[in-house]
Amino acid sequence: MGIFKKLLGKKRPVLDKESIPDFGKVAEFVLWFIKNEPIVNTIPNKSINTIFNEGYRPKSGIQNNPESFNPNIRSLAEWFLTKMYMDLNMLKDATKAEFRQFIDMLDETSKETLTTSGLIGEKYEFNFEEFVYYAEIEKIPKGVERDLFKVNFLDDCVLSAEIRILAWLYHEYFGEWYQLKENRNDKNETDYIKVINDYGTVLMKREQFSIAMPESMLPYKKSEIKKAIKLALEDCDDDWITKLKSAYISLAYFIPDNDAYKANAYWDEFQLMQSKHKDSIEDLKRYIDSRGIETSGEMINIWQKINEDSEMLHKEIIDFLNSIDK
Repeated sequence: MGIFKKLLGKKRPVLDKESIPDFGKVAEFVLWFIKNEPIVNTIPNKSINTIFNEGYRPKSGIQNNPESFNPNIRSLAEWFLTKMYMDLNMLKDATKAEFRQFIDMLDETSKETLTTSGLIGEKYEFNFEEFVYYAEIEKIPKGVERDLFKVNFLDDCVLSAEIRILAWLYHEYFGEWYQLKENRNDKNETDYIKVINDYGTVLMKREQFSIAMPESMLPYKKSEIKKAIKLALEDCDDDWITKLKSAYISLAYFIPDNDAYKANAYWDEFQLMQSKHKDSIEDLKRYIDSRGIETSGEMINIWQKINEDSEMLHKEIIDFLNSIDK
């Protein structure tokens, strides 16, 4: 009893990636959810366990069959703990995109099971508002449909529980909440290659500008380009990391159009005068003075802003790469 009191304590335990190979750590984490989390605590539900004890089994999703790992499983809770342990060990080195894709796959399977059991329930006029499994199951004649309902009813409860736990870990590991696929703006995610290619085309014109590039040349908002680069970094080869990191930092050189024109014109003029007066430092000093402190100060502010933004973007992208272990 002492062990179970410890495992089922009120304070939620932490499961870092390094602890995933430890079955005891995974069990402690999962059992806390079974005890305390409304979606997951359907696992000990009597009706669900009745179906399990009759020999029905939940879908393993990607063929991670708990009974191949432990042939002596005797309860649904034990089956679920083992399934979570197997899946988490498969996911412990996953990128954010891979981890999210796995949850998406479970969610799609869950929708199918819910639809199937729901259609059967409607056909036999289940009382969904005051659902009592043992009363409603008797409305379905023994045979294929009853078996199909039991399997899908069991599947839906187990899949929903696993999705809830993995969604929490997704937040713990990647610093953002998992969103169901239908709630995400997948357009930006599926088109990120196009965003990067279009941005790359503009970057190829960088040599035409001495200091900065007009912001209006960007094909998308800076925030959209940054998001696209981060999505690409999650799945790219090492060869591309340096290129994408450089492209991310280069966003600092895109500044308001008026400032870009001023900075480039001033620099071009300065370079021209420097070449003309290369043998006369005094003439060059007189030229700089003639431009006035205000103009020179404005240009210095623009250059400093570019430098500061460049350093900020460098830190942003390094922090992101560290967060995805790249």
